[in-house]
Amino acid sequence: MAIQQSKSRRKITGGRYKEYRKKRLHELGSDPTLTKIAEKRLVKKRIRGSHYKISLLSTNIANVYDPKEKNIIKQIL
Repeated sequence: MAIQQSKSRRKITGGRYKEYRKKRLHELGSDPTLTKIAEKRLVKKRIRGSHYKISLLSTNIANVYDPKEKNIIKQIL
């Protein structure tokens, strides 16, 4: 089943809204990417208006917090 980013079908009271149209392509969402630590991999997804969104599937760089020095270090893994 598709992930849909549109208005809820239920009212605050628990009643249902009347459906006045079907799902639209621009209302589709996507699953979370859940980026992993490995060699860098990207995926280009086409979106509305012939544009692209880039999803990061994996990377070998992470921001690591050092509590002793109280700063964040970019670390290559």
